[in-house]
Amino acid sequence: MCHADCCCSGETKSGLMNLLIAFTIINLILSVVAIFIRAAKTQRYDEALEYLEAINNGNLDSLDLNNCNQNLFDDDIYCNIDGKTLKKPSQSVKNQGIFKNWNKIELSLNISRTVITIPFLAFLIYVINKRNMERFNLITIFVILLIVVSGLWIVIRALAISANQDIGLYEDGEQNAFEEKIAINYIFDIIEIVLYSIEICFIIRIKRPAPPAPIIVQPPPQPVQPVIVGAVIERRVAVGVFSSDEHILDKF
Repeated sequence: MCHADCCCSGETKSGLMNLLIAFTIINLILSVVAIFIRAAKTQRYDEALEYLEAINNGNLDSLDLNNCNQNLFDDDIYCNIDGKTLKKPSQSVKNQGIFKNWNKIELSLNISRTVITIPFLAFLIYVINKRNMERFNLITIFVILLIVVSGLWIVIRALAISANQDIGLYEDGEQNAFEEKIAINYIFDIIEIVLYSIEICFIIRIKRPAPPAPIIVQPPPQPVQPVIVGAVIERRVAVGVFSSDEHILDKF
């Protein structure tokens, strides 16, 4: 979570409200686009389902899994099978239930987030138009919910990738199409979490009361000293006359 003054520190409350709407629209677009980026629609997923069924039925025992070596860059073991270097299947495949139903689960994840975001955006626009500051507490709850949802989706996607890696039988050094699609959705999830976290910072600043106007204390008026011009002139004339008389006496 970022600090409340982390960015757009010079933005007005109206500007922050507009940014709230803009960030939410971006997240809505990402959630809609994610619906069409389907790891379950890749050829790799169809092949992995067949491999998984063969693993569970013991039909992979005919594969020569003896000519295998550990990868230099990770702990995975790859085998030379039919002239290809393929990842060796694990002895057990975790999260099989999630992987077998990934077609439905993946679609449900992305559609559900879109379904949540659309009414949230409508409610956000309504509250901002009404300038109802009390409803911003409810907006904060919505934003936190969407952050939790995106984080949960990342965890579920990671479980599907884990099952795909346990099934194996994909080429060394290449990220298969299934993982590529999930990686794109990972990026969308992370972007949404970041944008919603910044929205919480904006909400805190919007709800913050405006600082009181500074009180300027005017100094009391100073009394004006009267200037007696006539007396000064008379004194100067008198001094001048006296000085002249002294010079006349000196001549005598």
